[in-house]
Amino acid sequence: VSSGGNGRGSVCFDGSGSLGLSCSLQNINVLNLRLLNQVGTIESTDFSSSEYPYSVASDVCIIERFPLQSEGQKSAPLVAAGYSNGEVKIWNYLTRELKATLRGHKSAVSCLVFCENQNSSYTSADSISLLASGGKDCDIIVWDLISYSGVSRLRGHKDEVTGLSFLQRNIDGSAQQQLLVSVSKDTLMMVWDLATQHCLQTIVGHRCEIWSLTSTELHLSRTPQPCPLLVTGSADEFLRGYRFAEPSPEVEEAEEVQDQQEVLQYCGCVSRSEAVLGLGLGQTGSDRCVWLRFGPSPSPSQPQEGDAEDKAAWASLLVAQTSGKSLEVYRLRSGADILKKLKRRLKRQREKVPGSEEDQLPGLGLGQTSWQLGDALEAWHVLRCGSKIRGVALSPRVQLGKQRLLVALASNSLELFELGSGAGEAADRSGRCTQVAAVDSGGHRSDVRAVCISEDGRTLCTCSSESVKIWSMSSKLCVGTCRVIGSGGADNYCISCVFAPGARFVVVGTKDGFIKVVDSASLEVVCEQSAGGCVWSLAVRPDGQGLMAGCGDKAVKFYDFTVASAGLAVSLARELSVPQEVLCVRYSPTRSADKLLFAAGLLDNTVKVFFHDSMKFFLSLYGHSLPVLCVDFSWDCSLLVSGSADKTIKIWGLDFGDCHRSLQAHTDSVSCIRFQPKTHYFLSAGKDGVLKYWDADRFEQVQQLPGHRGSVWGLDVAPDGGEVVSGGQDRSIRSWSRSEDLVFVEEERERALEAQVDQAAVEGQVGSVAVVGGGGLESVKSVEQLMEGLELVTNELQEMQEGVKNTNVNSNPLLLGLSPLRFMLRLLRTIKAPDLEATLLLLPFTHATLFLRILVLLVRRGNEVELCARCALFLISSHQPRIASSSQLLGEVASLHSLLGRAVDDYRQLTGEGCAGLKYLMKQLQEDRLGYTGLDAVLAEEGLSGNVVKKNKKKKGKRESNEIVEDSHVGSGSNIKSNSGGKKKKRAKQQ
Repeated sequence: VSSGGNGRGSVCFDGSGSLGLSCSLQNINVLNLRLLNQVGTIESTDFSSSEYPYSVASDVCIIERFPLQSEGQKSAPLVAAGYSNGEVKIWNYLTRELKATLRGHKSAVSCLVFCENQNSSYTSADSISLLASGGKDCDIIVWDLISYSGVSRLRGHKDEVTGLSFLQRNIDGSAQQQLLVSVSKDTLMMVWDLATQHCLQTIVGHRCEIWSLTSTELHLSRTPQPCPLLVTGSADEFLRGYRFAEPSPEVEEAEEVQDQQEVLQYCGCVSRSEAVLGLGLGQTGSDRCVWLRFGPSPSPSQPQEGDAEDKAAWASLLVAQTSGKSLEVYRLRSGADILKKLKRRLKRQREKVPGSEEDQLPGLGLGQTSWQLGDALEAWHVLRCGSKIRGVALSPRVQLGKQRLLVALASNSLELFELGSGAGEAADRSGRCTQVAAVDSGGHRSDVRAVCISEDGRTLCTCSSESVKIWSMSSKLCVGTCRVIGSGGADNYCISCVFAPGARFVVVGTKDGFIKVVDSASLEVVCEQSAGGCVWSLAVRPDGQGLMAGCGDKAVKFYDFTVASAGLAVSLARELSVPQEVLCVRYSPTRSADKLLFAAGLLDNTVKVFFHDSMKFFLSLYGHSLPVLCVDFSWDCSLLVSGSADKTIKIWGLDFGDCHRSLQAHTDSVSCIRFQPKTHYFLSAGKDGVLKYWDADRFEQVQQLPGHRGSVWGLDVAPDGGEVVSGGQDRSIRSWSRSEDLVFVEEERERALEAQVDQAAVEGQVGSVAVVGGGGLESVKSVEQLMEGLELVTNELQEMQEGVKNTNVNSNPLLLGLSPLRFMLRLLRTIKAPDLEATLLLLPFTHATLFLRILVLLVRRGNEVELCARCALFLISSHQPRIASSSQLLGEVASLHSLLGRAVDDYRQLTGEGCAGLKYLMKQLQEDRLGYTGLDAVLAEEGLSGNVVKKNKKKKGKRESNEIVEDSHVGSGSNIKSNSGGKKKKRAKQQ
């Protein structure tokens, strides 16, 4: 579980609360929280694409789920993910389909927030129309989720933006003003008007970095409009509250200072340390508050106490994540409780000031703006976890009075908790929070130090500081976990592992000097042998009768496999002393005892080669400037390769011990090296996180395989050479498979140079870009294709106009069998919506004029009116001075204006008819489902539909019963007579 370096926002729930999503380096894992297993992975990097390995996705920094829709509507299965390279991607987490890629930030995305369009007349995915993102580049970008393009870029902060929140304010009782509130590490809180795209207010009340922001709505009185409440968390111990400021009469009368009126006003603070100390659960609040979020309100169908107006705030919880191991939970009081708390506070304050009246105390009346944050919040619980918290998510729905909480920990595990509803002041604190489940059986809790593939290629073993894990190579799932516990009860730090012959037992070397045998079936340690020093490396003898260990006590030790009652055991056979500490050992791949060699890499920068049968010295390979960390033999024992901490790989010949070539392989220490079976190709890995594929005969790099985020500690190749497994510091285990594609070294070099140039061009772009979004490599490729298409279509149209070509025959194969205008439409559709404006911005003026002439022809035929209008408006606004100076282009623009006006009117009328039809169908469906008419639906919004429906049902039931009675007595004269007599009596009684 990764967090992109900000320690928050790495997990979230789906709309139903049954699935959990977590960031995992470049991927997003989808987890089933009921079965506690992983059901899918959203991979950002397409390893099968032609752009790999020169285009690799960045790490996921933060994820935000698509907001819930209204009652009875399903939420769209979409999630927004912010990446460390500044991209924002919209994913469908059920189908794992990429909806859009939004580019605009120059550095990592630090916060995301959706805005629901309250003015939408119907509920659908399109009602969520805006997305705001803040980054470490101090910019705020507002995105349109319908066209997937940037709306505005807001600049004003001087440090990383850490929190965003959308607000709506009523103006003059009818119009609504869309606001965006942002906080940053520069201690500033800003209020932005999205219509004018400027800052309305800057709040400077904080004296330290602001790390989090959240908002909710309070129903304090019987007014229909709720009161928004904003809470900020900072590096100090205080939670600060803000609300809308009521207009002052003096400010309203003075027109010249009306623009200086405040939008938000301060409404008090809560000391986290004092609030939590009152619970009696220990001290906290000293760590900074890095994340805040209000929980959802319970569904109206659940039984609740109090007035209907207080349901929105009933049992709502505020969760505050600290930078340490604790979570602070606060309860948001209902409107009635807030007023009670306010009255008690005012009463105590009047007692301190004897003889004063209520109106003499400024700001202490019982109005809507007199309450403080301390009146609304109370400390509820403190949750302490076993390790640092990386992210927290609240379930979108409250079920049976329980609020579910998903916590991501730094130990690469997830824990699921249930919080009490918060109803009642005397609730039992011990039952307020319970752990429901934990997802910790998948990956390692710490660095993966070693990997090993069994001789049959079906099983994989990995080890770390706390456990040894067995994996299935076919399903890539963890089969079992064995904790290697030392004599003192603490976990042994495993740093090397190999499979014994038969692939059932695993031999593990620990840092404290023990060799242990683990049974992969029972997952228990069946044998333990002291090695005397840190076991840095293990190697199994080719005949399968024993193994060799390179130890930190300046010795190479040889063990024989024996059979014991518990299973396999090892016994020390002999020992070879060497001048320095042994860091790596390796056998030559031959079964002949008289030709068997072994190599040992030492701390003195040399590689020593010995005969195994006689232990006689054979070769000393020196040339490295730093200790040798890894060695390996080729399959024919003619070559030996060694990797060192000096970042080089040396290829040695075993005939005379000469160095064939020294390669500057990695940008950091070379930690692992392995030959591919039956070839002279080998793979290397280092602390730079990159795997490289080499040709030992040609002394050149064949391929580069990036992917790891940190040092690579373990590397192994399958016996058939078709698969490679690596593990490292990022706690990930990556599997690489061999493909059938041909690799040409010269082409790989050219692609690597092009990737470096393109990356330098992107990094060197100026931050003040006119267009929000786009500007990447895809825009450059798109504009090249567009220029070629414009030239091709223009030439074809000229030849058709001159009569050179038949207009009914398309002989140019570049048009793909289409007419020139249809080919142009096809080319425009291939450009992604977020990259369209950036592509047009890069278009030269000569090609822009050609494009305008082609747009006139497209609009005249009524093809893609919306797309053509967007392109025309942007081109005219971008090249307005040069177009105004050309009389010929002015004529084209005038004709385009008239054509677009009529086409857009027709398009608008068609869209309006479609929306009206959809509204009518939705109304009919609602009436069929609920069983009452549109008038009752209007009354339902006012809370009157329940009585109306009950009355209608009663009347309907009476009518049906009377009809049944009349039908059952047809033909009976007495009954008919008595019935008529009853009617007469009823009429007389009414008169």
